[in-house]
Amino acid sequence: MRDTVDAVLAGFGGAADAERWAAVAAVGELVRAADAAAIRMAGALEATPPRTAGTSLARSIGYRSTAEALRHELGVTARHARDLEAVAAATRDGVALSGATVPARLPVLGAAVEGALVSLAQARAIAVPLEQGGDRVAPEGRAAAERALVDAATGIDREAGAASEDAAPLPPEELGVQARAWLAALDPDGLEPRDDAQRAERSFRLGRRADGMAIGRLVCTPEQGAALQAVLDAHTAPRTPSFADDQDDPEESDDRTRPQAQCDVLLGIVEAHARSGEAPRIGGAAPTLVVTVPAEQLERAAAGDPAAWARIEGTGDVVPAALAARILCDGHVQAAAIDPDGHVLELGRASRLFTAAQRRAIALRDGGCRGPGCSAPPGWCEAHHVQSWQTGGATDVDNGLLLCSRCHHDVHRGRLRVSRQATEHGPGRGSGWRWRVHRSLAPPRRRHLDHERAAA
Repeated sequence: MRDTVDAVLAGFGGAADAERWAAVAAVGELVRAADAAAIRMAGALEATPPRTAGTSLARSIGYRSTAEALRHELGVTARHARDLEAVAAATRDGVALSGATVPARLPVLGAAVEGALVSLAQARAIAVPLEQGGDRVAPEGRAAAERALVDAATGIDREAGAASEDAAPLPPEELGVQARAWLAALDPDGLEPRDDAQRAERSFRLGRRADGMAIGRLVCTPEQGAALQAVLDAHTAPRTPSFADDQDDPEESDDRTRPQAQCDVLLGIVEAHARSGEAPRIGGAAPTLVVTVPAEQLERAAAGDPAAWARIEGTGDVVPAALAARILCDGHVQAAAIDPDGHVLELGRASRLFTAAQRRAIALRDGGCRGPGCSAPPGWCEAHHVQSWQTGGATDVDNGLLLCSRCHHDVHRGRLRVSRQATEHGPGRGSGWRWRVHRSLAPPRRRHLDHERAAA
């Protein structure tokens, strides 16, 4: 099999387009064949009794279960091993206590797996929902759903006996949606119990990696997930360029990955809630994160020293002092500057914080985050002192600028710069100025095709 893959890929670069796609299809068939072999092996390990002492074949060679044997011997994850077992159990014949053969519950899917027509992920997307119905689903209904889903997975028109020209094979995600729709139609009485079971599984865990990074795992019901995804999509979807303000640089765009943007959106919602005054209070105070920074480290950060550090109270994690410098601009998180003896020199003095009225005025002027390509709304933004408060910058509207947490961080790390830009208000209205945020290192400009032709 490896020789076949090597032969397919060796001539890929010099092949015609049709031959390249034929090669992709050939590799896909090899992947599905490997999945079929692994599924058969999972079934064999579960069904074959050991010849030596032990209650199962896996235990006879020192593993606690078939899943553990598959994990170690096939090099797959625990989830992958469970999927192999689930598909094998649904697609192979069983043996009753009397010794009689029990036909497979999903024989059509089993034949498709055996023929390398569907992958493990596709087979799982079909098998798991159909198995959830149990005895509540009539055999003929399950058979109809199975045939339709296998057809969708393979792109084969069963009546014509050939591949459909109108539809490509469906990927696992779309198959899962169709399979759940079939289950809802075949087992309407099971919808409520399944909903209760899903709600019981909902959870959110927030942990910490060895390097101090926080890592979370969220499990929620389909409607909760859809609602969350709708909010994330609304704030991360590409936007139509607006030319209402010709002072903006059209080449400034959001360079975050989608997961990075979704993380910023979620944290922006949490931070906005913490600042809103509606969050539960702890000891009479709103939830507040305190970052302590020695005075000399704050001075080093102001001088541009990237090695300057600060410390997060409560966890003890060390972070760049630039983070404390950013926090000193706004008050929903406090930065405490301390002297060498540990005495607090600054802790959220009211004189350095923008008032609610000032924030509203800045929000009306800026309309949201002024970072390049950023569309964070005012409620998610922090008020940034363009001239830092420590160096004499005034806490007033003219010296304030709305930035979301990410852009605010990039300004203090030097990745973004703030400059004063002249503006023209129109005939008879004179001129003015506004703050402009732009990248410290501008991306290279693309040359127009006409320029390339002229150069040639």
